[in-house]
Amino acid sequence: LMERGLAYQLWNEPDRAVAEYTRVIDLAPNYAPAYVGRGNSYATLGHYTDAERDFDTALDLDPTYIAAYYGRAHVAASQGYYWIARQDLDRVIELDPDDTFAYYQRGLLYYYAGDYPAAVNDFGELIARTPDDVDGYYNRALAYEGMGEFDAAIADYTAIIRRDPTYASAYINRGIRYEAQGKDELALADFAAAAAAEPDNALPFYNRGLIHAR
Repeated sequence: LMERGLAYQLWNEPDRAVAEYTRVIDLAPNYAPAYVGRGNSYATLGHYTDAERDFDTALDLDPTYIAAYYGRAHVAASQGYYWIARQDLDRVIELDPDDTFAYYQRGLLYYYAGDYPAAVNDFGELIARTPDDVDGYYNRALAYEGMGEFDAAIADYTAIIRRDPTYASAYINRGIRYEAQGKDELALADFAAAAAAEPDNALPFYNRGLIHAR
């Protein structure tokens, strides 16, 4: 039954997944993974109260169940309760200080809340554990920009480009920062690289046109 519930989740049939997980719970009411599976399915359906109740039950059964904390954090964040979601991610990191996904998710929540220094710290923790994670560098660069630390942001965009020379957004953002610093030749080179990486992306052409129009 658990396997069928998971299969329905993967097939994007959350109603049927809920039914299968409910059958498991009826047979084994103390089996925490069934509550997490049903909670995730309820969350997919947008039934957040039911989802939260299932995650709470799973954590009552097993207070160290990381998947339940992730599920409950997702439910809270989906409703805009970022501070509540962060509390669950705090607990994940307490249980597993090397859980890089938790640092990434918490960093995003800090960023959305405008707490850029905390976001920089979490993305830094992610990068320290996975130094080739280009999305970690990208999001830290955005947080640096939010703090007005543009040279640090440029350094992170450069770190991305070294690891992935086709990462168009890194070229575009670095180019914008170079343009703001009056480094038009460097900016034009970055916009050209972005256009080569993503020919259908209008932004590098737009930004290049702004420089030529001055």
